[in-house]
Amino acid sequence: MPLMKLNNFTLKQRFTVIIVIMGIIVFAFMATAVNQLKKIKAYNELSGKTITLTDQINTIDSLQNTLFLRLPYDISFFQTQRSTAAGKIISCIDSYAGEIAAIGNSFYLNHNQDIRLLTYEIGQHIRNYKQQLARYQDLVAQKGFDNYGINGQIAILAEKLKKAARDEKNQSLLRRIDEIMTLKDQYLLNHDLVILNKIKIALEETETEAILSIKNNKIAFLADLQKFHQQILSLYEFDRTIGFTRQDGLMGKMHSTLSAMALANDRLRKIIDADLHSAVRWGYIWLSVLFLLVILYLGLLYYHINKHIHRPLAVLSDFLSQMVRGKLPEKINFRRNDEIAQMAGYLNRLVEGLKEKARFATDIGHNKLSSHYQPLSEDDILGNALIEMQKSLQKAETEDAKYKNEEKKRIWTNEGLARFGEILRMHNNDLNVLADQIIQNLVKYLQAIQGALYFINDEDKENPFIELYSAYAYDRKKYLKQQIPIGEGLIGTAVLEKEKIFITDIPEGYLSITSGLGDAPPACILIVPLKTEDTVLGVVELASFNMFEPHEIEFVEKIGATIASTITSVKINLQTAKLLEKSQRQAEEMAEQEEEMRQNMEELRTTQEDFTRREAELQGFLNAIHHSSMILILDNTGKILEVNNRVSTFLQTKPEDLIGRSILDFVSVPKETFDLMWEQLPLGKTKTIDSIIRIANGSELKVRQIFAPLFDKSANMIKVLVQLIDFTEKAEVDKLLEIRNSENARLQQQLDQYTSLVDTAFMRCEFSPDGKYLDVNNNYCQAVGLLPEELIGKDYTEYLRPDEKEQFEIIWKELQKGKPFSGVIKRTRPTGDTLWIMTSMVPLFNHQNQLEKIILLAQDVTERKLKYQLLEEANKEIERLKRERNSEK
Repeated sequence: MPLMKLNNFTLKQRFTVIIVIMGIIVFAFMATAVNQLKKIKAYNELSGKTITLTDQINTIDSLQNTLFLRLPYDISFFQTQRSTAAGKIISCIDSYAGEIAAIGNSFYLNHNQDIRLLTYEIGQHIRNYKQQLARYQDLVAQKGFDNYGINGQIAILAEKLKKAARDEKNQSLLRRIDEIMTLKDQYLLNHDLVILNKIKIALEETETEAILSIKNNKIAFLADLQKFHQQILSLYEFDRTIGFTRQDGLMGKMHSTLSAMALANDRLRKIIDADLHSAVRWGYIWLSVLFLLVILYLGLLYYHINKHIHRPLAVLSDFLSQMVRGKLPEKINFRRNDEIAQMAGYLNRLVEGLKEKARFATDIGHNKLSSHYQPLSEDDILGNALIEMQKSLQKAETEDAKYKNEEKKRIWTNEGLARFGEILRMHNNDLNVLADQIIQNLVKYLQAIQGALYFINDEDKENPFIELYSAYAYDRKKYLKQQIPIGEGLIGTAVLEKEKIFITDIPEGYLSITSGLGDAPPACILIVPLKTEDTVLGVVELASFNMFEPHEIEFVEKIGATIASTITSVKINLQTAKLLEKSQRQAEEMAEQEEEMRQNMEELRTTQEDFTRREAELQGFLNAIHHSSMILILDNTGKILEVNNRVSTFLQTKPEDLIGRSILDFVSVPKETFDLMWEQLPLGKTKTIDSIIRIANGSELKVRQIFAPLFDKSANMIKVLVQLIDFTEKAEVDKLLEIRNSENARLQQQLDQYTSLVDTAFMRCEFSPDGKYLDVNNNYCQAVGLLPEELIGKDYTEYLRPDEKEQFEIIWKELQKGKPFSGVIKRTRPTGDTLWIMTSMVPLFNHQNQLEKIILLAQDVTERKLKYQLLEEANKEIERLKRERNSEK
């Protein structure tokens, strides 16, 4: 009985029972083993994180050392109050804190009290370090560098004190302030207390001297000096708080905090490593137990597979091998109800189906296309394929008949195109004959009843219309409407829309086909526009009792395009012939006119030569007058008609501003005197008037005006020629000379003032073209440490060292070429001190473009140069320390 129940089980049910029982057991042990492996993996990852944290601490330490070296001299930090190195440290610290928090919150370490205490301790160190870093940045920012912070305030006070000392002309105070600033820069570089003591002594001496020597604003000067003293000494307080070395002050605290973080991190790694070793040991134990269970499970599984799967499959394999060889074997039977028994039943049905398919395929092979076959199911691919093959063969017979019909239509279309192509070539010289031939043959070829051919008449471009050229089989052609406006009726609509119109429902009364037995409307009407590209040249209209087939309509459209192209060529030929005939007539008329003009030109040539000669003589005379004198031409009422360029230039106005004005506007004599003179001009007398004329700019000119009358053939005065003579030139020249001398004196005074200002603010000297001193000011003599009499007349290179001479020779060659120089040059005083001056040298040339002298303007920039050198030395020291740090690593 139990055996019968087991045979009723399917393979799935059998293996489900085995898998569920063994799976529960294996899952329990596997879950334990997997949990232990996860624990090992978690401990291993945490151990790796502690190693990474050690690297992060080392990175923070390296960034901290870089911060200590660069931040006090980082100009961008003082400008923006932000440091790249500090930002990187904060980023690393935040990353380190996140990793520590992740370790403390780990699922497998949450129960460990030691780890929780250590992560809390490290977090406290991180908070302390952040506070120390923020305080360090704040102290460095307050201390400042160059023009920022306390250093910047010191520099501002130093300049203020130096300005006050210069106002007092106290060179001793200036030197002391410069000495204090130099000692301050040395202290900032070396942090030497000896230098700080020197600064204190120098400050006390400066205060003492200021009390004794300052005369103006002594209290304000001493207050600024006291503040200057306090701020310089405050630098020491900042350095003491920050730390003179990395082991003391705030830097020492930051270093100690990092060390404490590193030690805590090492203790954390040791605890995690100990837990990792314990987890690995238990992992080996659970994996061994799990391995033994898996071996037992596989043995039981092999027994059931061999009995219930392998043996039945061998029987099925033999059955399938016979089918592969092309046989259709007998049925097989299994006394079971599992999946293999079902497969045997399916194979038995497959063999029966294949036998039926073989029978159906044989019938199709004998062309029995009506044979019947029922597929095994909708998914019977082979059976459905055989049925589709049967349908395809039946469809092929139908398609063959359809292809033969299409081929017949294509041949009909090609023959028609060839036929009408021949008609268009034969009758392309007469448009009317061509239209008749087209419509007759088109109606016959399409077996239509009636047809008409219309062309567009565009001789009147403003009012084109459609014109009937030819009709076929119309009973009363004279009654057909000869002209149709575009857009009117079906014909006009086809032209306007440029599309064919095919009508099967004919409007009543539109068209009637008449014969001897009666009349009747057509079955359809086809209207096709004759188009070439996008231009309509005409319309063809066809009517038939039979319906036009699609291929016949398409044929008419193709013919329409060919007809349109031919019509275009015919119209062009006709237009060309008309134009040729017209051009020939015009050529004959032009030949006659040309001969007549040639005779007239011959007569005019002689007259023109004489006129040209006289005109040239007169024009030469007038040009001579106009170029040598100031001439006005008046009408007989005294109004100006013409002026030459000399007059408009003399009066400083435009000719058009003078023309039309009365001559009285330019004559400073009484009107009675002028009228008496004017009355004598018609008598042929020449008159002269001296007067003063006020020109456009307000100046008054002494002018002599000579009036000469001009008469026509009847001895009537028609114009008056007036010649102007300026005799105020000498007075104007004298006045101009006086003004120019006054202006030169004013410019010389301004030049003296500018020279005085330059001598006050700059060092100035002048050189001859051969490099000798011509002039020097006091500022230059004080800067180079020489007296004026020791310089003037001496060669510039006499007081230069070899390297300075080489630089000067290069600059001098460029100056002799006319190129100015601007830049910093080095000079050495007789005392041996180095002097750096910002120099501008400009060559001056005379009116003959010859080098006359060279002017030098300069400022002392030695102090600024020293600052740059100190900064450069500090940067080199930072780079050296970095290289030592890298070599130690």
